[in-house]
Amino acid sequence: MKGRIWRQLGVVLTASAGLVLSACASSAPSGDPTPLSGLETRYLRSPLLDVPVSIPFASSLGPAYDAMLMGSSTAQARRVASEVLTLSPETLPARLLLAQADFVDGRFAVARERLDPWVREHRDYFPATLLWARLAELDGDVVSAYEVYRAISGRTTAAAAAAADLKDGAIEEVLEDLRGSAAGLRAADARRYARLLEEWSPSSDAAHEAKWRVAQATGDALVELEALRELASSGFSDPRWVERRAELELTDGNAQVALRMFEDLVAEYPGDSEKMDHLARARFRWRLQVLPEDVVALTEAAELTRADFAALLYWLVPGVRGGAPGSGRIATDILDLPTRRRREIARVVNRELMGIDPIRHRFYPARPLTRAEALAGLLEVFSRDRPRSACVSRAAGISSLSVAAICEYAARCGLLSEVAACLPEATVSGQDTQQLLRRGLVVLSERRP
Repeated sequence: MKGRIWRQLGVVLTASAGLVLSACASSAPSGDPTPLSGLETRYLRSPLLDVPVSIPFASSLGPAYDAMLMGSSTAQARRVASEVLTLSPETLPARLLLAQADFVDGRFAVARERLDPWVREHRDYFPATLLWARLAELDGDVVSAYEVYRAISGRTTAAAAAAADLKDGAIEEVLEDLRGSAAGLRAADARRYARLLEEWSPSSDAAHEAKWRVAQATGDALVELEALRELASSGFSDPRWVERRAELELTDGNAQVALRMFEDLVAEYPGDSEKMDHLARARFRWRLQVLPEDVVALTEAAELTRADFAALLYWLVPGVRGGAPGSGRIATDILDLPTRRRREIARVVNRELMGIDPIRHRFYPARPLTRAEALAGLLEVFSRDRPRSACVSRAAGISSLSVAAICEYAARCGLLSEVAACLPEATVSGQDTQQLLRRGLVVLSERRP
């Protein structure tokens, strides 16, 4: 809006009311100044009001402001203010009067530039902060405008009303900034934004999310988990918080709690494959909690041997440890192994989940495990389960399959995302085996009531 801001409401009423308003207008001499409308003056106060004690002022500024408010040309106010500043450049009320004249003339950016250098240092100078807040609002600076309006809301209904209008937008902007800081692990910035939200809207969802985001910004999973547990105990719930807490319980907390939480999430969102995958991970983690420590350590090993994989099949696949003996085959090269490891391998071999050299009767326990061997072992589990898993129903016998066929069946059963991911000759890490076993256990669980 350029030029002087005239009282638009009066113009509209004059145009619509016809002769009645025309008669009223004729009683006043033409050319008299028209007072500024209430819409404009609600952000204007005398520059001589609440002047800081240490700041000089000039009494001539008051009449110049009053005349401008009554509709006189802003040129008079500018002239008086300029004269005062020539004599005393530190007279802030004169600078304010110039900014107020700019505001009346619609020069909002210029008005804000006049106030910006000093208004933050003089927040108790009410006329200046009120106008600056309005200028910040007009400039789209919602957060700054709300912060100032909120601070002075007890002084005027205009500030109180503006603060109420801007509150939700300001909170959302600060929350977005906080989320960005947390994602970038900028903890100091996140804490600053969190303090604002706690001050502006204590105990709100935004303030509670801020506590979580600050913990997230530290990069410490345990701190974040404790924050999410605190939120849950406070009675506040958000799907994002619940799922994130379940993930952290799974990796850094209580696997049983994670299992229960993911079961609830899958029940609430039954078609969500990501949540179902998390549930499978939680079930796997829960199974690991009851295993010997050295077996759990295998799931994190850089490379597994055939003996290692046999141990994981023994402890993690239902029916292997407690099932009836199988063929009674003997591998001569496992006799020198520790008793428990020998028992694990023997049970897996006798269940025909892993093969031995039929000529030398050797298992080769220390040989690095290949992906083809790991996949074949799990396909044998599916094949020997009763009833037989549908994904291997067409396979005459897993042990007779070619490497290419093993890859195809593994993808069909969901052990692999695609055949191209097979890499049959590659060695297998503990993490790789975790993923394969989790997916295998999902296949088995889907077939049980």
